Amino acid sequence: MESKATVKCGGWEGKTRPDGMWEATPPQFEEQLNTLASRNQIEGYTPDQAYSMAKLAEERIPGCRITKYTPGDETEELGAIY
Repeated sequence: MESKATVKCGGWEGKTRPDGMWEATPPQFEEQLNTLASRNQIEGYTPDQAYSMAKLAEERIPGCRITKYTPGDETEELGAIY
């Protein structure tokens, strides 16, 4: 099973997709995530694409936090800090 990550920024939520892009609402947030934190923005090798994308989102979008991360078959809920 492929890893997945969810980020929240205010009331907006985005989820990583297997193709290295983001799915989010509203569409403007999805566009921002895909511009600043898609697979194409990762420099070098990463063993976990979804986690790396979520970390980029946290670093590049003010107020954005990882709220859920699923590495393979396990799910880890992370308390969001707002």
